[in-house]
Amino acid sequence: MSGGLSGTVALDLAIGGSGGQGSKAGSVTVHNGTATAFSPIVTLGARSDGIAAQSIGGGGGNGGFSIAGGVADGPTIQASIGGFGGNGAQGGAVSVVNFGEIETGKAGKSGDFSNAIRAQSIGGNGGNGGFSVAAGLSTSVSGSLSIGGFGAPGGDAGDVGVGSAGTLITNGAQANGSSRRASAAAAATAASASARRCRRAPARA
Repeated sequence: MSGGLSGTVALDLAIGGSGGQGSKAGSVTVHNGTATAFSPIVTLGARSDGIAAQSIGGGGGNGGFSIAGGVADGPTIQASIGGFGGNGAQGGAVSVVNFGEIETGKAGKSGDFSNAIRAQSIGGNGGNGGFSVAAGLSTSVSGSLSIGGFGAPGGDAGDVGVGSAGTLITNGAQANGSSRRASAAAAATAASASARRCRRAPARA
């Protein structure tokens, strides 16, 4: 934020801070049992996955806002630039290998939204750009420039692989045996900018 009050000329520049980048997610590997030693899994409640393996990239930070304004009994020039958003980070690779029987919602319990295996890699969201405002009040000439910060791109998803030699049983609505998802995040939006100038009539003698 920048501002000034002057009897002659006012020059003001404001730049918003940039958002930080998200942190890259690590890889995730889950092994349940072996080909010779099975390892059964049972869950009894809603939203209770048998195996949940996720790698989610960190989201980028939002850019800071910026405001520049000046008042002068003469020319005024203001420039304001919103901060840029930080990049979203990449999701890591996810691998699940299962050799045991998995059952969700056992014994009459609600197993809604309980997947036997859920494996996800999701890229982090990009940060939004910071908004920007520039305005001046002058008795003669006033110039204002305002640029909104740019939104940053989202992160890519990693590879997802699921292998299961065991029986998968689900008891409930929207409960999948195996749910695999690799989702890249969408880019963030750029911020708005506003530039205004006002000319103040000089005082009469």
